[in-house]
Amino acid sequence: MITIKTASIVLHVLFSLSILFQLGAVLTISSTFDDLTVPIHFSIDGTADSFGTIQDYLLLIGINILVYALSVIGATFVRKTNPQQFDFFHTEAEKQKAAVKIKIFAQVLAVHFSIFVTWLIAGVLRHAWNPGSDYNLDTIHILVFIGLTALILFLGFLWIFKTRQPTA
Repeated sequence: MITIKTASIVLHVLFSLSILFQLGAVLTISSTFDDLTVPIHFSIDGTADSFGTIQDYLLLIGINILVYALSVIGATFVRKTNPQQFDFFHTEAEKQKAAVKIKIFAQVLAVHFSIFVTWLIAGVLRHAWNPGSDYNLDTIHILVFIGLTALILFLGFLWIFKTRQPTA
């Protein structure tokens, strides 16, 4: 069985690897192609509707890092800043275990977002080397991302609330 500490380390490593890939891809593309126009916004159906330079993706990577940092830091202090949320749990041990699970849950969501950003940048990288391809996102990919997000939310809440033991 994987411990909470091991899960947290694995999530930190996955996030770090995704950031390294993102930075490597953006720096490779920007040093290889001068004035490459890339999509910086997509409509709900996946059509690129706003364009900029590859350097604009550095801002997206910065936002990605900020989301991860705020998720980890925020989840660490959630019990201290909002203790009434934990009244659902009966014992102090349950409350502590739930707080640790919330931290892992926040990390999973942030890594999921980072993998989405990595996938987006990989698409830009693919287009840079295949100029005839389009920048549009497939609707199925958008639906898979939304579905996975919903699944992570559902399973995460179930996992956290399963911490509560029934009273006698």
